[in-house]
Amino acid sequence: MFKNGSSEIGHDLVTFEDASGSGSGSGSGYWDDDDEDDEDHNLKAYFIPLCILAGLIVMVNSFILVIVWRNVKLRSNCNALLVSLAVADGTTGLVGIPVFVSLHFAQDRMTIQQLCFTYISVHTWFWFMSIVSIFHLLVIACEQYLAILKPFSHDKIVTKTSTAITLAIIWLLTIGHSLVPWSWTLRLGDEFCYVYDETEERNDKIYTILSIVAFFCVPIVILFYVYYRIVSEAKRQLCRIKRESVCSRGKYPSLSSCTRFRGFYIIALMFVVFVLCWAPYFVSVCYEAFGHEIESWLSYKLTLLRFLPSLLNPIMFAFWRSDFRAACIEKFCCCVATNDQTRSTLSSGKQQLPLMNRENRLSDSKDSKPQNV
Repeated sequence: MFKNGSSEIGHDLVTFEDASGSGSGSGSGYWDDDDEDDEDHNLKAYFIPLCILAGLIVMVNSFILVIVWRNVKLRSNCNALLVSLAVADGTTGLVGIPVFVSLHFAQDRMTIQQLCFTYISVHTWFWFMSIVSIFHLLVIACEQYLAILKPFSHDKIVTKTSTAITLAIIWLLTIGHSLVPWSWTLRLGDEFCYVYDETEERNDKIYTILSIVAFFCVPIVILFYVYYRIVSEAKRQLCRIKRESVCSRGKYPSLSSCTRFRGFYIIALMFVVFVLCWAPYFVSVCYEAFGHEIESWLSYKLTLLRFLPSLLNPIMFAFWRSDFRAACIEKFCCCVATNDQTRSTLSSGKQQLPLMNRENRLSDSKDSKPQNV
C-alpha cells in the first residue's frame, strides 16, 4: 500500500517521490514537464472511455431495476438475485468509477492524508465489487443446479425467505471482508500514510492471499463442478427427450425443448467473462503485494477490464432471458403493436368497403330491375 513515505497509487494515479508534502505539488515528481504533459494527455484519453462506460453501466442496470419494478411477473426468486447483482453493478458506474476518475483530477488539491484515505477506499471498493460479483454468480449457478438436477426440491429450497437470507449474507459478508484492511490501517492514526512496518506488510500479504484463495479460487472450483454437473445432466435429458420424441412421434423435439437450458449457458458465459476480467486484476494485486511494480499502461488496461462485467452482466443474463425479453418487448414495442393494429384495422376496412359497395350495387340492380322490365 504505502511504503517508506511514498504514496503508491498503484500506477492508477501519478506517483510522487516525496510524500511528506501536502500533495499540492511540493514534492518532486518522477518525470519532467514534457513527460507529465504526455502522461496527462494519455490519462485524459483513458478516462473518456471510462466515463462513457460508467454512463452505460448506470443506464443498463437502472433499466433492469425499472423493468422488474414495473412488471409483477418478473418478481421471482431467481430474478431477485439478478436485481441484487444489478444493484451492485450499478453502484460501480454510479460511485466506483466517478470516485476513481475524480481522484486523479483532484489529487493536486488534496493533502497526503486525504489522498491515502481515498486511495484505500477505492481499493476497498474493488475488493467489494469482485467478491460480491463472484458470490452472486455462485448463488445463481447453484439455483440453476437445483432447478435442473433437483427440480422437485427446488421450490422447497429456493423460497422468498431463503433468497432474502442468502442475499443478506452475501452483502454483509462482502462488506465485512472488504473493511478488514482498515483494522490495521486506522490504528496508526494520522501516520498511516507514512508508516509501513513489517506487521502491516505481513497483514497485507496474508489478506491478499487469503482473499484470492477464498473468494476467487475456491468459488471458481465450485462453479466448474456445478457447471460440469449441469452440462452432463442437460445432455442426458436432451438426448432422452430427443430419443423419446423420435420413437413416439417420428419427429425431432421442438425448439423450446432444445433450448430449455439456454439460461445455464448464459450463466456460464457470465462466469467466463468474470474470470477473464477479474483474474488479471487479482494476479496484479498479488504481484504488487510482494513488492513488485506494474507498468502504468498495463495498470490502466486492467482497471478498464475489471469494470466491464458490470456492463456485460445485465446484457448477457437479463436481456437474454425469455421473461426479460418479453418485458422489454412489451415496454418498448407498444407503439409498434399499436401501429400494426391500426394498419390491420385499416386494411380490414378497405376489404370491407368493396363488399359494401358490391352489396349496394346488387341492391340497386335488384331495385332497378322491375323498372327495366
